[in-house]
Amino acid sequence: MRRLVLLYVCLVGLMVGVNAQDTEPTATDVPELVLDIWIPAPLIADTNSDAYSLLVEHSDEFTSNNNITINYRIKAVGTVGGIISTIRSGSVVAPGALPDVTLIQRADLISAQSPELLQSMETLFSTALLNDIDDAIELGQIPTSNGLELFGLPYFIDMLVTTYTRASVDIDDTITFDDVLTYADNFMFPAGRANDLNQTFYLQYLEAGGVSPRNGTFTINTNALQTVYEFYEAATAVGIVTPDVFDYDSPSAYRTDYINDMESFNFAVVNTSEYLSLRQQDSSLQMGAIPTSSGDPLPSATGWVWVMVTPDLAQQELVVRYLNWMMQPDFHAALSRALNQIPAQDSALEDSLPADVDPLFVDSLITNAILPLPDSEGGAVPRAMQEALIRVINGEITAEEATDDVVEQFATD
Repeated sequence: MRRLVLLYVCLVGLMVGVNAQDTEPTATDVPELVLDIWIPAPLIADTNSDAYSLLVEHSDEFTSNNNITINYRIKAVGTVGGIISTIRSGSVVAPGALPDVTLIQRADLISAQSPELLQSMETLFSTALLNDIDDAIELGQIPTSNGLELFGLPYFIDMLVTTYTRASVDIDDTITFDDVLTYADNFMFPAGRANDLNQTFYLQYLEAGGVSPRNGTFTINTNALQTVYEFYEAATAVGIVTPDVFDYDSPSAYRTDYINDMESFNFAVVNTSEYLSLRQQDSSLQMGAIPTSSGDPLPSATGWVWVMVTPDLAQQELVVRYLNWMMQPDFHAALSRALNQIPAQDSALEDSLPADVDPLFVDSLITNAILPLPDSEGGAVPRAMQEALIRVINGEITAEEATDDVVEQFATD
């Protein structure tokens, strides 16, 4: 009898063990899926803003559909404790405190030791999505040993354009040097640069026939250089351009002066984000290309790109799912509108713009846009071009003398 009892106890124990193994794990056994995401303060600083509410609402739908928790954190940019500096220091001392994914400025992508600090996105997104980004894709590419590689997913585009203060039958979205000299009361542009050539002059020089630096060498096109200097010599002679432009290192430096002088016919070089913001104060403001000798549009483009920080493959999969959700065209257009940004996706462009802004013109700007001249690219030539421009606008030398001065500095025997 004792043996039968022991046998019965053993059989019961085995059955309990089998049943325990067959039991489904409880909800507490399933690891929680969490994404840590940093948002740059220059885009969204206020958690009570419409843009932040829009972001959270769209994210909530994503989290409920995918059983993922999203933690948003707003971070500064360009300072100690900002996004890039924290990623740089945290990758060494506290990798667990870093985000899985974050938005950064395109300029930071190329100066952030990207291959060491960030994860490549080269093969993670569909051809359809990359084709929708199209001409803006280079904003997210950096050179590596394998060639150009996608380390940032372009999200917003910011281009250098011109705004003017009243419509005219004689001015359209292509603006020539002659247009400015004929109609403008003032031409304001961010000419201030500590060491290098300002971007407006650089674009005008390229459109006139100049060539971008190659392999660190800046070849001077004499005719193109003199053409642009002659424009500034003429504009200075009639007071359209004044030496004050060298006090402006960004369009925001003259925003107040510009918006407070709506009675004059003023032209001002601004970023597209600045233009869309200015329109909220005066919806009659027009947008055109940077003034050039022919009027052909040639803006420079920068913007904001998503970058992936986490090296964990499971987290990377969540990041890709999240970014695909963020690229839904309707939402992308709505968030762009809320933030005064141009979306990187063609499919979101038209719905993102005010009704009276021509999407075909904006699309042509994106198509023709080039990357800005990087700081210190081209050696001493850009600095010499900038210094000669200062002297022309100050009335110290003529356009011809400025051209000769730059050419003679870099003449080869």
